[in-house]
Amino acid sequence: MIDYLQKFKETVAAYPERVAVLDKDGDRSTTYKKLDELSSRVAAFLKSKGFQKEDLIVIHLEKSMEYIAVELGVMKAGIAYVPLSDSMGQERIEHVLKDSGAKLVFDADTLEKAMEAEPLSTEAWADSDEHDLAFVIYTSGSTGTPKGVVEEYGAYRFITTGTALPVLSPYHKEDDDLRFANVAPVTFSAFNIISFSVLYFQGTVCLVSEPLLKNPALYMQYLVKNRIEIMFLTASLVNTFSEAPNLSLKAIALSSERVSNVFSKSFDILNLYCNTELMSTACLFKLDKSYPNTPIGKGCTYTDMLLLDDGKVSEKEGEICLYLPYFRGYLNQKEETEKAFVSIGGKKFFCTRDVARRGEDGLLYVLGRADDMVKINGNRVEPAEVETVLKKVLETKMVAVKAFEKKGKYYLCAYYQKEYSIPVETIRASLKPLLPAYMIPSFFVQMKKIPLNTNGKIDRKNLLIPNFVSQNTYVAPRTECEKILCDAFKEALEDFEEIEKIGIDDDFFLMGGDSVSAMELMLACEELKLTVPLIYEKRTVRALAEVLDKKISLSSPATAKETPEEKLPLILSQKEVLDYEACLPDTIVDNVPLYLTLRSDLDEKKLYQALKKVIEAHPALRTVIEKDREQGYVQYQKQNIDDAISVEAMSEKELDAIVENFGEIFPLDGSPLFRCRIIRTEKRLVLLLEVHHAIVDGLSLHIFLSDIEKAYRGEVLTKDCYNEFIKEIFAAEKDTSLLSLTANQNSTLTLSNGKICYCAPKHDFEKEDKAACQEIAIPCTKKIRDFCFSHSVSQNEFYLFATALSLALYNDCEQVAFDWIWNGRDSAKYADTIGYFLKECFIALELPQSTPVLDALITCKNKILQSLSSANDMSQKRVLPDENKICFIFQGEMYVPNTHGFFTSAKWIENSDRAAESIMDIEVKVDDGKTEVSFDYDGGKYKRESIATFSKVFVFCCQMILQIEENAGLTIGEVKKQWQKI
Repeated sequence: MIDYLQKFKETVAAYPERVAVLDKDGDRSTTYKKLDELSSRVAAFLKSKGFQKEDLIVIHLEKSMEYIAVELGVMKAGIAYVPLSDSMGQERIEHVLKDSGAKLVFDADTLEKAMEAEPLSTEAWADSDEHDLAFVIYTSGSTGTPKGVVEEYGAYRFITTGTALPVLSPYHKEDDDLRFANVAPVTFSAFNIISFSVLYFQGTVCLVSEPLLKNPALYMQYLVKNRIEIMFLTASLVNTFSEAPNLSLKAIALSSERVSNVFSKSFDILNLYCNTELMSTACLFKLDKSYPNTPIGKGCTYTDMLLLDDGKVSEKEGEICLYLPYFRGYLNQKEETEKAFVSIGGKKFFCTRDVARRGEDGLLYVLGRADDMVKINGNRVEPAEVETVLKKVLETKMVAVKAFEKKGKYYLCAYYQKEYSIPVETIRASLKPLLPAYMIPSFFVQMKKIPLNTNGKIDRKNLLIPNFVSQNTYVAPRTECEKILCDAFKEALEDFEEIEKIGIDDDFFLMGGDSVSAMELMLACEELKLTVPLIYEKRTVRALAEVLDKKISLSSPATAKETPEEKLPLILSQKEVLDYEACLPDTIVDNVPLYLTLRSDLDEKKLYQALKKVIEAHPALRTVIEKDREQGYVQYQKQNIDDAISVEAMSEKELDAIVENFGEIFPLDGSPLFRCRIIRTEKRLVLLLEVHHAIVDGLSLHIFLSDIEKAYRGEVLTKDCYNEFIKEIFAAEKDTSLLSLTANQNSTLTLSNGKICYCAPKHDFEKEDKAACQEIAIPCTKKIRDFCFSHSVSQNEFYLFATALSLALYNDCEQVAFDWIWNGRDSAKYADTIGYFLKECFIALELPQSTPVLDALITCKNKILQSLSSANDMSQKRVLPDENKICFIFQGEMYVPNTHGFFTSAKWIENSDRAAESIMDIEVKVDDGKTEVSFDYDGGKYKRESIATFSKVFVFCCQMILQIEENAGLTIGEVKKQWQKI
């Protein structure tokens, strides 16, 4: 078998449970073991069809784990494939199917049949030669039709030596699942280069969908939630990501376009020089500063590379040429293939058509192209192909497409000769099904006569740069929304200095806007929550503002109709809160109290109005609960809970007295479950918040604080999807039942293999139930943060592993299990929804003494990801009984938005009625750079000194995990021995 498959086989054996592919925008994970199995089923299916070497099949699936599985299956079967996608446009798809001569279209129906095959054994994997046909990728063609780049199996060696090793190795650590966001479409060479490079390093390929990529706000949340470490990005968006908080990014790769005036101190920026024919990275340069023209590096280390000037090799300047032994040429295009190669020193070199100069520093700088091919937002475009399609659409032979450059970015302009004008919208609509979006010109110019040269050919030099200044009569913005949009249009189109002002009837795309600048437009007015499809549909400030104003008016308290909302049942998590509260009547055990200090110069009345807007945008805050005769407890929203907010003035002494006795029972009789007091003292402005736990969780408070500041600044808040989410969760819970695990006495669980698994510290006390609490400080908070960053684990994963290790040490056992709490928002759609959606996730770990601590940490991390993927599948969910388990929750830092110094501090108010729901709740809180851990436990099962010991074990385990930095081979057994000495 080829070297790449041998490496993949070794990875599967070493890390079977590690996540190989994360897709569905973070909602689904697939392990290396599962990916291997699925790809082997595909290989067996293909073998059964009698396919041989050099046979081509087309893969026509959505961007998903299955796509990669089929590619690997093709590799195992020793045949070749062509990637296909609906985004190519119907005309391109038809051309590829005909031109490739593929013997099978592997689509969703074929995949279903392939999954019925028995996996192909390792021994039966194909023994392909490096010069066997591997795949064909279609790119834009200068002849007017897409051309197929024919690659051999040796290309996989170039992928590993040219990209995996030089690009990823500096950020990869052994036993670390390096996470790379693959934003490339499946039909691009970058998709393969990224996917196979990441799998080579046992990492996780994180597939990003096009809709998510077009929504910067949701994409940012995705990057944070899934701890993305490396990704490709358009140069114009680098600054946006540099300023984003909470990202795990270590590096951003830029490629396929000239890079100017870009730098970041937040992460490394890598300027890569790649092309489809090479199928890898030829040159790499890590930026040390901002450059007007960023170099691409010094040269290629794994294949010959030279500069050719007038047919002679030059040391200073010339066309970049590469020796590509695994690139055969262009499918069915003999003439194009012959033009692409030049013979030098007995070797056939591929001419890239990129002209470069070698500076005195030895670095190469790309100067431009030797032909008409351009890169539009990193995508390869041959103007001739666009011209061919336009001639059919416009029904004229006199068409020219020319690229022009503004501040390092290229734009396409289409010129056509026609007696009558055609609306640009009509032309665009006609091109949409025929061309990918990036190939549709930004500008269309109708001409009475296209200039010709003396040879009768189109004189492209005399095709002038289009006039992108709007021809409409200027109409000034009238509303605040229109003003924000006009400013945002100007910012997104800043490359066009000629645009002095934007009117409300100016068309964004007729002035040079494209898909990337549409994303920049969204970021420029993030508070309006635009979407790329809406920008493409409405196009002008006037049309966009009309839609946005309707949204605002629909959600405005002043115009909302006083209609009763539907009554909804409670979901399981809410029922558990109320059941627990019922066991402790006349207490405020489920109240969530928060003390916020605000900037003293803020206006109380304006703050009051901002709070009302936040409450209106988040139905959970207006939700009330009451008993219904038929349904039991139900929830619904009140239209107005203004009485729950008060504005008061008092002395510091009076405020202290209120805080000391803060907390009041929320009756479940249809009364508000939210109250807020805005208090002004002689020294400060304070907000005291108290909410019932049944309608908020920790993440809800973060959203709440962020939105208060936005609303105060006048930003428009979009109403969240609380009721829709509640219905969705209830439907999932209604049709299935939990698999409840039965624990033995003393909080142990007997596993299927007969082994005893501990779910909590061993009991050492028996008396009447009594709640108790032990609190400790973790002395190494900063070291833990740094450790988590360098080892690509979250703090949640770190402390979860510390919990598992503590159980193993305290109980002197190797099998442990417990539940941990997740925020439950499994979709970007509900990311900003306030409510109580917490879910318990079950995790079981085996910690043999011979296991290195680092290996155990990575295993724990993967188990956590697996538990997330099954958290919403009630048929898979495992739940331990409360009276016999530990339940872990990581609160993290109380997020205080501080863009304008709005909040100066935020802290929890101690709840004296707090008690553990499980036999032990372990809660980790990070506040102001300090970490505290609370052990709320059943005082009827443990002596106080026993929990004091367990808490010391927890701190010890945190410190020992950090020892991995100095002793990577540290084992569980060695940790146990050191604890026994203490």
